[in-house]
Amino acid sequence: MVALTAMLVLAAFFTQTSNTIPKTAYLKLIDVWYLVLICQVFAIIVSLVYVENLRLRYKFNTVEISILRPFESKNLHFHKANRFCKVFFPVITAAILITFLIAGTVP
Repeated sequence: MVALTAMLVLAAFFTQTSNTIPKTAYLKLIDVWYLVLICQVFAIIVSLVYVENLRLRYKFNTVEISILRPFESKNLHFHKANRFCKVFFPVITAAILITFLIAGTVP
């Protein structure tokens, strides 16, 4: 729900910003910024759905889970996907921010 709300807010900001700045024939950096953020939030929503689907699929198929190592069960693939997303999206966000900082400062 938070990701959907964030996407709605980004779309509203994008529309408001597009209406207040002068019209040009080319893409401005602020347009690209909003489009990249909207695409990133969409990717986050898709990954949340994927991880939740994995969790629910294997919830009913678990036979036994080791008490000492619960994350080593073959049926808990969603933990790996969740861990990947926890690392991937912050790294991508940092890369996007650095790219736009560099693009914004170069004349």
